Amino acid sequence: MLKLVFAAIVGLGGLCAPATVSPAFAQAQLQTPAEAPAPGMSTAELMQAASLDVVFSQFGAAMTDTARAQAVPLNADLLKAWGAAAREVFSADLMHRKLSEALEDKFEPEDYAAFAQFYGSPFGQRISALERRATMLPAADQMSAQVAGQALADAASPARNAQVDEALQLVSADLSAAMMRESMRGLLIGMAMNRQQGDIKVPWEEVERQLEQLMPQFAAELAKAQRALTFYTYAELNDADIETYLDFLRTEPAKKLFAVSAYAVGEIVTERMRIFGEALATRLGRVNV
Repeated sequence: MLKLVFAAIVGLGGLCAPATVSPAFAQAQLQTPAEAPAPGMSTAELMQAASLDVVFSQFGAAMTDTARAQAVPLNADLLKAWGAAAREVFSADLMHRKLSEALEDKFEPEDYAAFAQFYGSPFGQRISALERRATMLPAADQMSAQVAGQALADAASPARNAQVDEALQLVSADLSAAMMRESMRGLLIGMAMNRQQGDIKVPWEEVERQLEQLMPQFAAELAKAQRALTFYTYAELNDADIETYLDFLRTEPAKKLFAVSAYAVGEIVTERMRIFGEALATRLGRVNV
């Protein structure tokens, strides 16, 4: 489920092109190394089952498109430098590798047994397929998916609404806020550099002040988009199916999986965004010499 919220973040109002990701899970400290995984469930297999192996697949392209979609046009040199830096820094292969390394040896054998039992079942495989399909939607289809999801939410029964609310509560919105913050940080970096010439530097303090002002106004929009994407992704499931999925999400291994994954994803994106800012400044400095 981790990728649904990632989608909601990059899909908000022109921050980035939408990319569907599972609902954000509670941010938590990475656990201390555990014993090796139980036979039959490697970290790579777990990432694939939980669709974590594609969580960053559209992030680089979304960051590249962000610069072209702003109401205030960015200059040609900045657009060129932005695209090059985004492709280099937000490499999906690199970010997925970092995520795999972060998840390695973080779970006990009994955790892997629970993951294998759920994701190896026909129902678990169905959930994986639904989430992967939503995650890999073309950018052009992302907004229509949110609209369709909102229509489903508006027409849903109280029981269905309660189930979705519980799912979102179980996974928390901390990561979604962090991911939105980093997307906005990238945009603000670009806007600040659009005004600079000569010795290009990232105005980190100014960016932070602007972030503090902007984040509250986007929080409600993010929550609404997150909820709509959840309705859209699981539209073909009935209430009993959703309850079965909730039974898994309520387990300690599931909470641990999503907490560790969410924290790792947030750390990776935060690190990459800072590297992106410096790489962008370096490239622009060369252009403006």
